[in-house]
Formats: sequence, structure tokens, C-alpha cells
Amino acid sequence: SDVYKRQYQYCVVGAGPGGLQLGHYLHAAGRDYVLLERAGSAGYFFDLYPRHRKLISLNKRFTGREDPEFNLRHDWNSLLDHRSVSPMTSRTPERWPPADVLVGYLREFGEEQERAGRLVFNASVDRIDRAVPGVGDFSLKISFNGEAQAVTCQVVVVAAGLWEPNKSPRRVPGIELALGYEELPATGEAFEAKTVAVLGIGNSGLETAEALAPYANYVHLLNPASHIPRPSWETRYPGSPRGINSGPWDSYLLKSLDGGFRPLNGCSLHRCRYTSRGGAKPSLEDIPRIKAGPRDRICVFPLSDDDPGLSSDQRGPGPITISVSDTALASEWGREALKALGEAATVMDWTAQNSKSNLYEVHRTHVASLDPTAVREHALQIHPANVTDQNVDQLMMLAASTGSPFPLVYDTVIRALGWLHNMSLYGPNVVPHMQTNKKYAVMTSQYESVNVPNLHFAGTLSHGKDWKRSAGGFIHGFRYTARALHRILEKKHHGANWPSSKFKCDVAGIVGVAGRTLRRINSASGPYQMIATLGDVVLFRNATGEIEYVEELPIPYAHQLFSNIPRVHWNFGYWNQRQSLHDSIAEGTKFEIHVWFSGATVTKNSTGRLHSRNLLRLIEAFQTDWDNDITRSSLELFIASKAVTALRSTCAPEVHEMAKRWVLSLDEENLQAGGEPSLTDYGVQLSDWTPTELDLLLHNHLNVAVRVMRNSNVEVILQPGQGRTVLGHDGDLWEAYRVPNQRGSVVRMKVDGNTTPAQRRGSRPFKSMVLDIGMGKVQDFFIGGNLAQCEASSDEPELDASSEVSDCDRLLSNLQRNRQVHGAMETAIRRLEQAQKRRGCRDLGANFDPTATTV
Repeated sequence: SDVYKRQYQYCVVGAGPGGLQLGHYLHAAGRDYVLLERAGSAGYFFDLYPRHRKLISLNKRFTGREDPEFNLRHDWNSLLDHRSVSPMTSRTPERWPPADVLVGYLREFGEEQERAGRLVFNASVDRIDRAVPGVGDFSLKISFNGEAQAVTCQVVVVAAGLWEPNKSPRRVPGIELALGYEELPATGEAFEAKTVAVLGIGNSGLETAEALAPYANYVHLLNPASHIPRPSWETRYPGSPRGINSGPWDSYLLKSLDGGFRPLNGCSLHRCRYTSRGGAKPSLEDIPRIKAGPRDRICVFPLSDDDPGLSSDQRGPGPITISVSDTALASEWGREALKALGEAATVMDWTAQNSKSNLYEVHRTHVASLDPTAVREHALQIHPANVTDQNVDQLMMLAASTGSPFPLVYDTVIRALGWLHNMSLYGPNVVPHMQTNKKYAVMTSQYESVNVPNLHFAGTLSHGKDWKRSAGGFIHGFRYTARALHRILEKKHHGANWPSSKFKCDVAGIVGVAGRTLRRINSASGPYQMIATLGDVVLFRNATGEIEYVEELPIPYAHQLFSNIPRVHWNFGYWNQRQSLHDSIAEGTKFEIHVWFSGATVTKNSTGRLHSRNLLRLIEAFQTDWDNDITRSSLELFIASKAVTALRSTCAPEVHEMAKRWVLSLDEENLQAGGEPSLTDYGVQLSDWTPTELDLLLHNHLNVAVRVMRNSNVEVILQPGQGRTVLGHDGDLWEAYRVPNQRGSVVRMKVDGNTTPAQRRGSRPFKSMVLDIGMGKVQDFFIGGNLAQCEASSDEPELDASSEVSDCDRLLSNLQRNRQVHGAMETAIRRLEQAQKRRGCRDLGANFDPTATTV
């Protein structure tokens, strides 16, 4: 009747796959921890979801390889390093396994921890807070078998997953009429011969539509957002709409009644008893409704923007806007319908032409459009709050009289809008700063809250570091980030070193490092799944003259941990992650290896932008085997050149010769082209170079509007509490200024060549950040802190250490840009001189006076 003891070093909240994986490592290390699970068994989420019981995580049993590490690349469901538990691939032959098989696997995986007394069931963590407000350990209030208890912990890791259904989006009034995805039966018999709409077009919405399709009259997928999500085969992100759920897309595109998908910018749901459109002869769909008679249904109306300048997370429900013909307005039933709507409805002239038909006069050489205007359309607007049980049927009759997409009338509407973070877990002293997607905390490179020390996140809650870029929200991704988190905790709290191997700077050492790298590239599953997030690092240690190979670190963490050491790191990446299916088939997926060299960076907080870098790109290998003569030789010479750069005389003379060969090979490669290189060979701006693009999540957590500027030429205005995801590039300078007395809007504009409005006022940014691709593909620009300091930003800027940019940092950023331009021009000059020599030209630049020209 008691949690076994009352004080632990580590408390892990949630025994889903993420919590089980982390707990497994803590148990193996003999650490003092407890794993608390509110349900009576491990992995309870998968007892319930997905509702239709088919997973979309790959279960590939055969790969033609015997290496178990390689095979994990294609086993997306098994956890790591528990050899006594048979993997998921041995439990079912199905490529997309039943969820019940995963449930059995997870329970077996947790048995060892349960027997050891570390995994406690029926222990619901109701609140996490500080034992002493503001400092020290955490206190967890727990309901254990119905009794209130408390546990004290030094470190808390929340691995509770995303459980809270998204029930209250701003722009879907009436959503309480919808049936929740979490309430659905596992099969579709209950929807036999019913007309169904699914609100949401993510994987849960598509899964539901696919499961109901054999039973329902048809299923419409309503998209309340303002954009169309790209499918996974274009984003290469496993959380995007997946091919296994593509049946509804296929049905829509081949005109088989199911469909929808078009962005509605919000919609409103209303209980109604609609049967038939007004005036005209009943439609084929109306006839069964008329026979069934009036009964409770749900009418859906798309909404117009209340303020197009605001982002979707800030806009409230705008007006319902429908098209009504002058014929309908002049009819007796139309006048009665308008009367029922009353003064709340506004009718406006919309267009002199109609949107339902076009006339073309076709000539031998051209076509002329003759738009018929015999029937005019009008816009009728009414706010959703003014639509009542007494007038909703008349509104739908008016909408249906002009046809498609109306009438949107359904027997059932299903809500499938995803999941949110359960914020009720956190007491007032430990509320983590959250990304504006309301799913993930703003975290450091150690998966730790930026504002609550020793509060970490595992499982799908760690996905904020790679959201929409890699697999960290899914078992085949977060099993590796859980292992990385364990190693981070081991180093931080127990002084344990990261697993590594050491080599001498001689030929055998260089060959050994290159061989180790290629073996890892060809077999390692962690970097393969956690694209551009986890990677291996090669350290050139000046103090010992050794080369150290460190496996599978979070890349931002590695750069912070080893900032003062010259290093090479490699990771899997896409040359262009988001591209069309056509381009991926025609040009390849561009899934490849990026090998980066970074010189030592010395800053006061070890978070400064990295400088002096090279990228060796190992081009896509169709069978994911990069070990060939060309690649191996190139990698050996590249590593040798960087070892000599970093370690100098410590390296053997033969290694210096290898480095010299590499440098000479670069010149020879530049000379081998038959003609003069094009201008595009001289250099590419980082803003146009896809390997250095990243997603920047802007968050304004102040109660005033802020202007966020990028390199002084792009302006984004964020209202209080507003966020936005923007595309950034390595080296971008982002700055935040207060915007006094400005109404909510989002503006993108070019700023003239003189000064920005903020600069004209003489103000300084109170928050600045220089982007560094080494800090990850997903980064946060969190704008918060002391408002009084923000209000005085014209005098004293507020900078926190996580993103501090000093005047020296700004100068260094500008210097780096000028060096890039200078380097590109030197390359251009050298190539042109070489082209002159090949052709025997006279020296056209002999009389060039560099002091007379300003670049």
C-alpha cells in the first residue's frame, strides 16, 4: 500500500516505451530510481491507440543482413539492449503490426524492472513541484492505489507522452458536438450507412476515414487549418500523413465520394435537422434524408478569416460566408430564410459573374472567356454565434441552393485533431516554457527544460528538438534519445565518460578512424533513424596528440561539450529534405552522409556560433552501402588533413603526406573541367544552401507585441503568446524588439536600405540569436523574461545566456559573411587565372590595381 520508499535520485513519470527504455538503462547502471505508471500495466497508451489497432511503424523481418544493429534500422517497434526479450520482428509477420502485439512486448520488456521494485503501477503522478519553492529537489504528489502520497526526487524525467486530446481549437466553434477519436470503437460497424465527417487530416484522421470507408455512405475529411499538410513521401518525416493511410487520398482523387482536404481556415459545427435544399428539386442525396424525416444531424460551415494578418493560432472564429444567388434571394423560400436569419446576417454584392459555370468561345488559334452574368452571386455573412437551432436549417438551405461544397450535413462528425501536453502535471514553481505547438517544452541540448533545472523529457516529449525533421516522436527515434539522455545523466551526475575509442595520429590510426566511421555509417541504427540529430564525433585532442572516436551523441550537445576541441562529426542528412515525389524518383532521395569539420570555438558560455568549418558530402547510396574505394580513400585523406590541421607535428610524417595529397587533389579537381567554370561554382549564399537550413520556432511569451527581425531585412510581428515556425539558415542574426501599441498582425516586408523603424527610434534588441546549424535542425527563439527590462530595451537589452549575442558576436558574424564572400572571390580569381594559363592567354589582370576597386 506504499510506494516502496519516499526519496529517489531519479523519478521517471510514465512507463510507456520511452520511460521503459530510460528505466532499463538506469536499472542496468544500478541507479536509484523509480518508474511511476498511472495504469495497471506498461505501455497502456497502446492498449487504447491507435483506435483501429494497426500500427504505422515498420516491422521488417528480413533485410538480407545478419547484423542486428543494421536490422534495427528497419524494426521501428523494438526497444534497445534487452537481449532476454525477443524483438517485435519475431512476434508477428505483419509489416504493419497489430497494436496488441506491441502491448505484449512492452509488458515483457518492463518485467525485469517490475521484479526489481523499480516499476510501480497504479501510481498516478498528479502534481510535480519543488520540495522547497524555487530551489532543490522535486516533490511529486502521487495517487497510489487511491491513496495520496509524496515522493522526493533530485531529477525528474517526464515520459508520460501526449495524452490530452486537442478538444478546443480556436477556430472550430461547436466542436463539442463531435465524437472524439479517443471514443471511437475499434471497427466501423456502428457507422453503417451513415454520412460521416472527420475533423483533421493527420494520420489519426486518415486512419479513421480508412477504417470507416467500408461502412459509411462516404467520409469527408475536413481540414480546419490554413494549409495542406505535405505527405511523408515529400517531407521525409514519419509524422506526416503516411502512405499506409493514403486510401482516402486515393478515393478522393479517383472521384469515389470520399474526400475533402481543402483548408477551411476554421469551421463551425451546429446541431441541425436539415433535410433538403430550398427551391430546386431535391438532390439525389436529399431523397434519403427526406424519407428518413427530420432528425438530429450536424451542419458544418467553413469560416472566413477574422483577420488574415494573424497566424492560425491567434485568429478566433471568423464569420460564416456563403454564396447565394439573386434567384434564391428573390424567391419566396429565400425571403423566408433571410427573415429567419434576421439582422445578424449581412448580404453583399460579391461578383458580377457566377462561380459555377464558364463560357468559352474557341477559335482556331485562341480561346476567349465569356463569363455569363445572367445569374449573379451575393455573399451572405453571419457570425457562428448568431446561428441558432431556429435558423441553422434555413442557412444550410441557402448555402445548398448554390451547390458545391454544400450541403455539409452529417450524421456524425469525428474529432481527430491530435494530442497536447498535459500541463496539469506541473505546479506553479516548475511550469516549463512550452513551444507554441503546446506539445513540447523548450529544451536544452540535454533534453532539459530551459527554465526548470533537472526537469528532463523522454519518449515522445523529447521530440521538440527534432519536430518535423526526424523520428524523435516515435519509438524508432526516441529509443535512441532515451539512451542519449541516460548517458548525459551519467556524465552529469556520476562523472561517467561517453563510450569512445582512441587512435594514434599515424597511418594505421587514420585508416582505423576512417574504417570505424564507414562501419558505423553502414550499420549504426541511431544516427540512421535520428537524421541530423544524433551523430558520431572524432576529436583531435591537442593535449595528448590522440584521435578519439565518440559514438552517437546529440549533435548540439557534442558541440557544446567539445567546443574547445577541433573535431569532425558525421550524421545522416538530406541535401533537400522537403521535395516532391517526382524529384525524389527522378533525382534520388538525396539521403546521404554529411561529414563536418569544426575548429575549436572559445566563447565565454560555449554557445557561440561555430566558425571554420568544412563539409564532406558522401552522396546517396541506393543500397545504403557507402563503403567503396572512392569514398574510403576520400574519407581517409579528409580525416588526415583535419588531423594535421589540429594536431600538427604530433601526427606522423606519412599523415602529413596524406594531408598534402588531399589539398593537392582539391586543386587538381578544380582544374579538370574542360572550360571555364560558371559563376555558380564560385560560391553559394548560405541562405540558398539546403544543408544549412533549419526550422526556427519563435515564441513570444511576453504580454506585449514584439518585432522579430532576421538580418535586418525581414520583419515578423508576434502578438503576446503567439508563435510561428520559420525557415532559417546558418549564420542568420535574429533580434527581438518591443512593438508598443501595435494591433495583432503578421507582416513580412523588405526594409529599405537605410534604417529599420526600431533603429530609427534608437532602440536596441532585448533578445538576439545567431543561428548555428551545429545546434540542431530545430531551434527555439524564446522571447520571455522580465517585462520591465523589455520595456527599457532602448537602454539595457535583456539577454539570457542560452542565446546571448554580444557586440563581438555580431561583428564576428559579419566578419564571417565577408570572409565567405572573400573566399568565393579568391576561388573565382584562381580558376580564371588557371583557365588563362591553359589557353595561353596574355595576363589580362597584369595591370589590375586592387586599391582602385571596392568590393
